[in-house]
Amino acid sequence: FSAAREISPSENPPSGPMNTATLVARDSVTAPGMVFCVDVGIYHEEWGIGFRLEDNCLITEDGCRNLSKNIPRTIEEIEAVMS
Repeated sequence: FSAAREISPSENPPSGPMNTATLVARDSVTAPGMVFCVDVGIYHEEWGIGFRLEDNCLITEDGCRNLSKNIPRTIEEIEAVMS
């Protein structure tokens, strides 16, 4: 495939090679049982830090199910789990 015909579900952040995603052809068809990650990342190159929020989603017969919807996300939720 040429680069113009491929997509990558995530990009390498400036702080290091954290990408474990494989390239997927744009015309690939999703099917029940497939899992994909939807992620948003914010990185500060000068400070060398970053933050990534990811959701793992399962394709089902009738749509999509967020497998990570119950993971703590707020400071209060994370602290409650850690205590």
